[in-house]
Amino acid sequence: MRGVYFVLVILAALLLFFGCGDKGNPAVGGNDDLSAINWVGTDKVYSDSADKKQCSFIFFYADWCGWCKKMEKETFSDTAVVRIINESFNAVRINGESDTLVVYRDSALSCRGMVEYYGITGYPTTCFFKGAGQYIIPVLGYKSAQVFRQILDTILTAK
Repeated sequence: MRGVYFVLVILAALLLFFGCGDKGNPAVGGNDDLSAINWVGTDKVYSDSADKKQCSFIFFYADWCGWCKKMEKETFSDTAVVRIINESFNAVRINGESDTLVVYRDSALSCRGMVEYYGITGYPTTCFFKGAGQYIIPVLGYKSAQVFRQILDTILTAK
């Protein structure tokens, strides 16, 4: 119970910050180690398409970031995390140091521009959205599979 309370307090405190991401090409995401998660492009975060899930998140990372690699290797390979993400979230990865262009609403922005726009100050940062890109909250730093599952469940029940 204390862990859930802690996550809720952190989520509420982080509501003051912004955050955002993509998949596919090497600069933005989509590497073979993460193939269990159905990574999509940023267009899914901001669209109203019929095949879109109601919740989305963007995982901002950097190639040099050890905690990002740990989260990708451990948290994003956990079968329960993968199941929840694939069933209920549009999952996006953005390399925050890339100049690759990604969809932002009805235009394009570089990955670095997304980091700047959403005020990302460290890696990893996971930003959550609902509907057609309505920003909910950023979650800063590495999260274990257990903690990340609690965050995902909290986002889903709070929608």
